[in-house]
Amino acid sequence: MNTTVRFAVGPKAVVNDETVRRFGLVWLPGSGQAPDNELLRRFVNALFETLPSSVGIDVLGVSCHQVDDAIATLSGLAVVVGGHSMGGTIAHTCGNKKGVLVTLSIGVSPSSVPHSIPHAALVIIGENDPAYRVQNRIVFKDGSLGFTAVHQRELESKLTVVLAKDGDHSIRWFPRSAIDKEAASVTPETKAMNLEVAHHVHLFFASLVEHLE
Repeated sequence: MNTTVRFAVGPKAVVNDETVRRFGLVWLPGSGQAPDNELLRRFVNALFETLPSSVGIDVLGVSCHQVDDAIATLSGLAVVVGGHSMGGTIAHTCGNKKGVLVTLSIGVSPSSVPHSIPHAALVIIGENDPAYRVQNRIVFKDGSLGFTAVHQRELESKLTVVLAKDGDHSIRWFPRSAIDKEAASVTPETKAMNLEVAHHVHLFFASLVEHLE
């Protein structure tokens, strides 16, 4: 499948504006998913709603075998390769590709990220995702809400993990006694969780900017 989808997130006429840092995000879908899918649109909407004025993101959703062409399309930007599930696993193997600054995933076990990643990597995972290993469990602060996200720094690696409490494999608010998955995609709790996760993504991007400067 060669279908692609493209989104511009943030200021559009800023190519020559030195006050705006532009990232290119290549996004790879999960197994059986088209590049244009519900999770990507939900994620992009959350990125847009929480976007700092100093950041712009050009998002290009492609099939996994198109990743090299997509990276080339976004050349000149600080390129992030990300993806969901299988797409996220593939994304984390792209850190050595020319022009790639960082890799990012949703729904991938932190333990599956290669130890040899050349740059930083970000994993976003729901607490109720089967890929979230029991031995890696994080205790949330008392009173934290069902859509709270937190950082976990693994001190001996370049990996950052954002954990969505009560989140599922696709970062929907989805407790173990959950409602239908399709219905869960549009609940206020899921939207709030996605906004919180997007906020942590922007914090991660900001730390990259500091490193670049």
